[in-house]
Amino acid sequence: MNMNPLLNAVIACTLTLLVGCGGGGGGSDSESNRSLSVSFAKDAYHFDYTAESRFARPTISADIKGGDGFNLLTVMVRQDRNEYFEPRLIQARIDEKLVIQLPPKATNWPGDLSGQLEISVCEDRACQTHVSGSPFKTSYTMAYKTDEFFLMPKDMTTIAAFSNNETTLLNEESQVLPTIAYRMYVPEKMQPISLTEAFITDWQVENFSQTGFDVTPPANRVPGNYVDEYPVVASDTSEMTSLVFNHTVYEDGKNPNAVQFPEKTKNIEFRKSIDPFNKTDVEFVAIIPEDLFGGVSLTSNCQDILTIYTASLFRGGEKTVKLSISDNKVSATEYNCLITFTQFGGTVIGTFNLNINVLPQYSVELPVSSGTLEFVLNKFDTQDIEYEFKAIIPEEIREDISARTGSGCPFATSASIGEQDQDGMHTVKVSFSTFLIDKSTYSCVIEIGTFSRKMKSFSLTINSLAPPQ
Repeated sequence: MNMNPLLNAVIACTLTLLVGCGGGGGGSDSESNRSLSVSFAKDAYHFDYTAESRFARPTISADIKGGDGFNLLTVMVRQDRNEYFEPRLIQARIDEKLVIQLPPKATNWPGDLSGQLEISVCEDRACQTHVSGSPFKTSYTMAYKTDEFFLMPKDMTTIAAFSNNETTLLNEESQVLPTIAYRMYVPEKMQPISLTEAFITDWQVENFSQTGFDVTPPANRVPGNYVDEYPVVASDTSEMTSLVFNHTVYEDGKNPNAVQFPEKTKNIEFRKSIDPFNKTDVEFVAIIPEDLFGGVSLTSNCQDILTIYTASLFRGGEKTVKLSISDNKVSATEYNCLITFTQFGGTVIGTFNLNINVLPQYSVELPVSSGTLEFVLNKFDTQDIEYEFKAIIPEEIREDISARTGSGCPFATSASIGEQDQDGMHTVKVSFSTFLIDKSTYSCVIEIGTFSRKMKSFSLTINSLAPPQ
């Protein structure tokens, strides 16, 4: 089971006979202490939970055996990426029970949930020495229900499309954030639901189903706090209730849930590399609100050229966002990239501008791209023959450039590039062995480039002439 350490929900408690909670660290699979053991009753668990029930919370229990009654034990619970619980250690006694309570998070979307847990019981606070039976890995399913209407995300906020109650649109630099759809869950007792015409007229309703619908707040509201209430009816039972929406509209730049940036724009310039595997790394700082609901995902309109290593953020505070630009995907042009920060549930809470100017790649030039080499064939002459031509190679890439013979080159023994002369030229020299060449004409291609990429080709016609009679 792959546990992401950034997403672990960890509790750690130190215990003798009765445990009191403390701090903790990371787990390990080191050699277990066989004098102490822990055994769990099930290999997998199923929980039924209703959000309004405060006491019937999911629990996992285990037996603890052995020890001398003075053992200090650490208990840790790790969750996978889903993080549906807020684990708590309720009770642990040597030779009795270990009970871990798993209160579901209030932000869970109702429905059938599943995930994996890893529970460690150790003799040290760093959890390096596991007792026998630890770590215990298990899977779970949970039928999560609520008897109330449930809005995701919880806080309905948007940015005003107009500023200071005026009817002039905000300028482009203010980066007005779009109004997004929120998901409303309909409890079973109100399914199927009937919405009033007034509600559908004021609010945009989409993806309507028996269990819920997407709803978008009215657009073009001036900054302020709005409370909207609409009656709804359960179609089968005629039970009536009211949907109440608390909608806050902020002026641009004044949303407390927005991502902040020490610098909102980054301009970078680089030259396209001759190495197709080269990547240019980019970093910038984003400050994520501490009490932000759910995680934050990052996307870009330049996904064809950008790789975002920091694709998601799950904790608030100052974060370094890391990206890379692949040279084999860019052209020599300008790119205006927008990195979008989206809160769990779909709310856009920040954008970052990345302006990229890619300069043309350094190139190799050949003043003359073809030539002819003629010689008289002499079977008794074992010396190599040579051919030279000129190439213009920028010094910035010279150390990465080499010459090699390609197709049609008989018995080539070497190809090399000399030092730059006073005219800024490099001499390319190719040597051939005549020992086994027959009377013929050859079309030889000499390539100049990097180890993995041909940049220029020189065509050489080789004529081996018969000796005079």
